[in-house]
Amino acid sequence: GHVIRDLHIFRPTSAHVGLFGVTDKDSAIHGVGLVNVNIVGRTLVGALVGYSGSDFYHSYATGTVTGRGDTVGGLIGQAAFIRDSWADVTVSANGSEVGGLVGRVNAGDIRNSFALGDVTGHNWVGGLVGTTGSKIYGTYATGKVTGWNGVGGLLGGFAGGNTGQFDLANSYATGDV
Repeated sequence: GHVIRDLHIFRPTSAHVGLFGVTDKDSAIHGVGLVNVNIVGRTLVGALVGYSGSDFYHSYATGTVTGRGDTVGGLIGQAAFIRDSWADVTVSANGSEVGGLVGRVNAGDIRNSFALGDVTGHNWVGGLVGTTGSKIYGTYATGKVTGWNGVGGLLGGFAGGNTGQFDLANSYATGDV
């Protein structure tokens, strides 16, 4: 239930950039709000976490996230499980796997979550998720999505993930692509 305001991180040559650089699979983050962030990193960049094996619930971010490489998301760069979370973040990156909420989700799922901000990247760019090998339920994205290859209003592409499964239900996108 806590909110952090005006978080600014400028590490343009670093990987694993966010409030938390890396979180492991034995941790969980719940109820964290980030308002008016300005995050700059190279790869694995997100407002809350750069690379995560954790579960996320009831968390959100607003502001700007910029990556100078791959796997960049408004809330999380690379994640496992995300539930009841959202991002209103302008996301831009010079690489692949760029998403309004998360850049890449391997195995796990996203439920009841959304992204509102505009997203710009090169390859595998999505309004909600850049690439996934997971299950996505009850989600939406409303921002404009711009890229060159594998670009979608909700999802940039399916990456296979650890499970080889992909389910999408009760989800939509309304932004220009």
